[in-house]
Amino acid sequence: MMKWRGGIVGLLLSAVLLILPAACQPSQPVEDGVVFSDEEEDLPPPTPIPETPPSTRQPEGVPQGIELAECPRLYNFVFLKFSSEIDFNVEQVALHYSLGDGVLTLEVTQETPRVILQPQSTITLPVTIRGVTGDCTYEGQSSMIATASGYCENGIVRLIIEENWQPGSGVMSCPDHDPVQGPLPAPGKMTHRGGDGRGEVFYLDAGFSDQNIGYMLEKPFQGQGGSGSHIWTLVMEPIQLILPVSTP
Repeated sequence: MMKWRGGIVGLLLSAVLLILPAACQPSQPVEDGVVFSDEEEDLPPPTPIPETPPSTRQPEGVPQGIELAECPRLYNFVFLKFSSEIDFNVEQVALHYSLGDGVLTLEVTQETPRVILQPQSTITLPVTIRGVTGDCTYEGQSSMIATASGYCENGIVRLIIEENWQPGSGVMSCPDHDPVQGPLPAPGKMTHRGGDGRGEVFYLDAGFSDQNIGYMLEKPFQGQGGSGSHIWTLVMEPIQLILPVSTP
């Protein structure tokens, strides 16, 4: 019995271990065009400079049909919801990681020259792990620690998102044998910086829903022999002041 347990646990751990990641001269003065004169003479009134109306064009790259809202103001918040479903298939082991829902609160800490977004704190989300190897099944739990930071400009938010998937543990059950409990490695740290390295892009869509301004971004999971998707939903809500109720 102990020899059988050692063999099947060794097969599982050796397979899932393959999941882990390998993871200038100064400028010349410019003439200002001002001419000084000691002569007193009647000068014509200055020609008023026409005002340039604000541009109504959408920034480049904004998906069609999205009406951008304004960035949040100082001390206001945006909320980033996490969701992921990831599959690993290594040799004879198939594992599925399902991330429980969780929301990260980001606060506007600076308005100029950019609207800076910083997390109030990290969040820890639950992870459910299910697997199959031959006739045996595996069920386990783990967690993922998440944070993000970035900025908003012209209604577009860029966030660098960091996910740290923790090792887990669970129980393997096989027909006609007692359950076996053991550890299970996790995918590890993942940093999402977007296509150009400045952060994942979220558009503050004024028509996202009846209640919220926001945007949902889905990104395929790549690497470490896995497949699936990360889903992040960013929503923005104004601060709601809670006033005391007075009794007449």
